[in-house]
Amino acid sequence: MSFVTLCFPLDQTTAGTAETVYQTIPTGGPAKFRVVGATFQPDTNRTANDTDYATVAVKVGSQSLGSFTTQTTGSGGNGNLVAGTPVAFTLTNEEGYPHTAGSSHVNVAVTKAGSGVAITGMVTVLLEAVRA
Repeated sequence: MSFVTLCFPLDQTTAGTAETVYQTIPTGGPAKFRVVGATFQPDTNRTANDTDYATVAVKVGSQSLGSFTTQTTGSGGNGNLVAGTPVAFTLTNEEGYPHTAGSSHVNVAVTKAGSGVAITGMVTVLLEAVRA
């Protein structure tokens, strides 16, 4: 098995500002990959809020593979974020979607609701090579 890890630093310190970070699946090895895991490790504590929150999504192109929000758990979000404690994305659509090295773009998109919340930390995406 061959794996590739992509790291996406999130550093949008303005509460109401969206952010998108892109990377191309690297070449020089296997030609096709699928996303098998993704986590976000916040570098600061954030208090959950059902009005002013952020949604963090992992996508390949426009295909959303998973997301989480900083809403309370009662509203379906992940609740409070604790600095240094990873949040796992619940992935959907990752099976059966081989993505092409060198031309498929993985992106992490942060959108805000209400006044939003600043999101800083690192998203890590794990890709597994698959047969073309």
